[in-house]
Amino acid sequence: MSEKHASYQKLQDALQQPGCPICHIGQVAGYKYLDTLLYESVNDPGIRRKLEDSLGFCYYHSRELLTFPGNRLGAGIIEQHMLKTALNQLRHGNVSSRRTLFSKRDERRKTEKSPCPACMRAEASETRSIKDLLQYLIDDLDEPLRRAGGLCLTHLQQALLISNNKHVSTALIGLHESLWQEQIALLDEFIRKHDYRFRHEGISEAEGAALERSIDILTGERPL
Repeated sequence: MSEKHASYQKLQDALQQPGCPICHIGQVAGYKYLDTLLYESVNDPGIRRKLEDSLGFCYYHSRELLTFPGNRLGAGIIEQHMLKTALNQLRHGNVSSRRTLFSKRDERRKTEKSPCPACMRAEASETRSIKDLLQYLIDDLDEPLRRAGGLCLTHLQQALLISNNKHVSTALIGLHESLWQEQIALLDEFIRKHDYRFRHEGISEAEGAALERSIDILTGERPL
C-alpha cells in the first residue's frame, strides 16, 4: 500500500466519525506515538535526547501518558529524566536560554488574528502575581511557596526573567532546586519499588503522587 493511499484511507476512516477529521487523525497519531514509546523506547538514547530538547511533552500529551494501563513505570522513568534535565538547566542555564520559551510563545502570538481575551486576562493576572511574589519572597512568601510545592517551570522561568534582584533570583533558584530534588528522590523510590525484589516494600502516597506532581512542575497545573 503506497504512503499516499495509506494516508487517504486514514482520512476516509476519520471522516466516518463526527467532528474534525484532521483533529482525530492527529489525536490518534499522538496516542500511537506515546504507546510505542512506553512499550519499546523508554530508555532509547536518541528518543531521550529529543525529549530533552523539549523537556518532555506538552500539557496534553504528558497527561495522556498516564492513561496507558500498566505503564506508570515507563512514564515515571521519562518524567524523572525530564525533571533532572530541567534541574540541570536551572543550575547551569543563563537568562538568554530561559528566554526561549517566551520568545516562542510570543512568536506564535504574532500568527494569531486575535489572542483569546480570557488567556490575556489570565496572563496579565499571573504577571502581577509573579511581581508580588518577587517583591515579598524573602520576608513573607518563601516558606508558603515551599509548602505549596513551588512554581511550575513556565512560571519559574517567567519569574527569573522579570526579577531584577540577584538575591531574590538566587533564593528562588535554591528553593526550586531543593523541591525538585525531593521529587526526583521520590521518583527514584517509585521506580525502584517496581523492581520485583522490592515490591514488598509498597509505594508510599507521596511516591505514588510524584509522577503527577513532576508533570505539573514541567507543564503547569491542571485547568480549573
